[in-house]
Amino acid sequence: MVDDRPSAHDIGTERHMDQRLRRIRPLDSRKGIAIVISAAVLIAAFASVIILMQPDDTVKIVAILAEEGKYSHTDEIEMSLQMVVEDVNRWSGMSGKRIELVVEKTTNDNASIAETFIATERDHHPLFYVTAGCDFMNVLGPLAEESQAPLIGMGSTPGLTEGFDYVYGFTIPASAEAASALRLFNKLDITSVGILYSLSPHSCGIYDALIDLLSETGMVVESEGFVTVDELPGKISGLSDNQAIFCVGSCSELALMLPAVQESDFDGYKITASCGSTPLLWNTLEREDVYVSAPLIYKPENVNARDYVLRFESTFNVSATHHGAVAHDIVDLVHGLLEGMDPTRENLEQELGKGFILSGVLGIIRVSPGVHDFTFDVYPAVISEGELRYL
Repeated sequence: MVDDRPSAHDIGTERHMDQRLRRIRPLDSRKGIAIVISAAVLIAAFASVIILMQPDDTVKIVAILAEEGKYSHTDEIEMSLQMVVEDVNRWSGMSGKRIELVVEKTTNDNASIAETFIATERDHHPLFYVTAGCDFMNVLGPLAEESQAPLIGMGSTPGLTEGFDYVYGFTIPASAEAASALRLFNKLDITSVGILYSLSPHSCGIYDALIDLLSETGMVVESEGFVTVDELPGKISGLSDNQAIFCVGSCSELALMLPAVQESDFDGYKITASCGSTPLLWNTLEREDVYVSAPLIYKPENVNARDYVLRFESTFNVSATHHGAVAHDIVDLVHGLLEGMDPTRENLEQELGKGFILSGVLGIIRVSPGVHDFTFDVYPAVISEGELRYL
């Protein structure tokens, strides 16, 4: 049947008139190994959960995010969610129902994260949850699975969605980070590289993927892992005989790692992964070029991204990055999948399982049926004189 209503993504002139979600052919779904948390925590948690139905005219989305600290992009994710929810509500809501966004911030410890989920599940029973960070996904995954509550998280550590029916990831995979880094090494004719990485799940995932790729190239590789920034001078010194130092860490860690490399005696290439591509670092790296892997949000030719960045920055007067864009595309995705359908958890789960193609801020994302990791790519680029240029 032909539906003559506006499409899921036709959200006024401020949105993008040609965006569409299309189905792709079903494939066999894969099964993984479940991430398990303490049975005692689960028993205590769900003994207190009372499922309350939301009003018929409202659909709730709950974001469980870290307080300021380890995940420095938390505020941007919240602002991006606010913007896209306002857009959807101005147009037609979620299948005619108004979206209510609930943002809960908590400390980065397992008990607090679990308690926040239990309270929001009891009080709000949302259509789905959004979160960011590997630690948060590790704790929330089993809880969401037990509640049959779709959870879409931004965490790049491999395996976060394995074994779950209701847990999804929307991120840059470690394999894409490694492949882009290798393309940079080849462009720069690098034959020896030192890898400086923080001992976090995110960084170690990228490190492992890169080591696997480099093992097939014959490139000389040295590596130094660190826990605290006090270790950086010694670790950098140990890598200084190489043509390049490749830095891997979170955005907040890279804000310390890259200047430390620049301030050392190392005069080779400075290279980093996608967290180094955010505008937050551009002006701090003006003294010399830094090569990065960057998603397409920073490419002016990407119309969807350009419109998003202009609106975000004019609304909130802060720089837009790919972290907030992921949150935007998550809501856009769900809105499109459920267009014309009753916005229930059951319907969302079924639609997510069918596979889709999303034209979003982060580019074209193709997901096969049964796949729980929604991934987007990164590309070689350079930060020079306060600007990012794709190579």
